[in-house]
Amino acid sequence: MTLPYRGKIADRVSLASERRRKGHRGQVRKLLLDAAGAVFLEVGLEALSMRKVAERAGYTATTLYRYFKDKDELVFAMVSEGLAAFTAALREGRDGGDDPLSQIEGMGLAYVRFALDHPTLYRLLFIQRPDFLGRSRGEVQTLRVESFSLLREAVSHAMGTGAAAPGDAAAVGISLWAVVHGVASLAITMPGVSRVQADQMAAQAVGWCIQGIRQ
Repeated sequence: MTLPYRGKIADRVSLASERRRKGHRGQVRKLLLDAAGAVFLEVGLEALSMRKVAERAGYTATTLYRYFKDKDELVFAMVSEGLAAFTAALREGRDGGDDPLSQIEGMGLAYVRFALDHPTLYRLLFIQRPDFLGRSRGEVQTLRVESFSLLREAVSHAMGTGAAAPGDAAAVGISLWAVVHGVASLAITMPGVSRVQADQMAAQAVGWCIQGIRQ
């Protein structure tokens, strides 16, 4: 006969053990993705291989294949998690603004800061292999649409309140995106551009954009 309290103890032990396993798997997965990012930065996407990633992470290729079935799935995981972090950064930049235009400004500056803080991810997402964003994997498509929707909705809101001149919110959003992408790409690919210079370029470019759409 199993006493009730013993059953509860066994359940708690089982739950704690499951949490530890999940925690360990999460740590290993993050380590593998970090290693993939490091290899990608060194050799580029075409030369990136499962073997190189496994060696960089200090695991066997067999372990890597337990988490990702092939190179494409590994890269898609990098893209998916990168887009989630990117979208969160845009949302944080928007939420820091007190009015519609300052919200757009905050998103523009957050965009460039993300590129400066995560150059490997930014290169993968928007420079070297942006075709991954267009492939039909649910989570990537959803995050891609959400990230642009945040900017388009912010522009539409500014137009609706009269803070910005009326127009096509989607077209204006794409133009703003093009400006900050240009600043971000220049900052992380051109030698000799310091973080201070990049921040100044971002502030000036975003400021000009805000002046351009102001009502």
